[in-house]
Amino acid sequence: MSTQPSHGTTISPNSRLYSARSIWTNCPVSLHASEELDDDNLTIFDLENIILTGEIIERQRDRTTREVKLVVRGISLEGIEAETVVKFSPSGTLFVITAYCV
Repeated sequence: MSTQPSHGTTISPNSRLYSARSIWTNCPVSLHASEELDDDNLTIFDLENIILTGEIIERQRDRTTREVKLVVRGISLEGIEAETVVKFSPSGTLFVITAYCV
């Protein structure tokens, strides 16, 4: 299954996120994600690098809302392996749910 944001970029599970740079603009980050980044000494720049260097390793479906969430594994600016969980809003905006070091 593919996730297609409103601007036409298609991201398939297990594909590289080469097109993520066009999606990254104005990407909201949850308070939980912000706290997790801080706990793991990661910055918003690390988060961006995790997404841009990352690969989708898992597709999940929220039990309550039925929304699709994607687990992306990538590398921080310091070379640390980390993951982020993201979803697309109905309008196609990428939303960061959480992020953490692996």
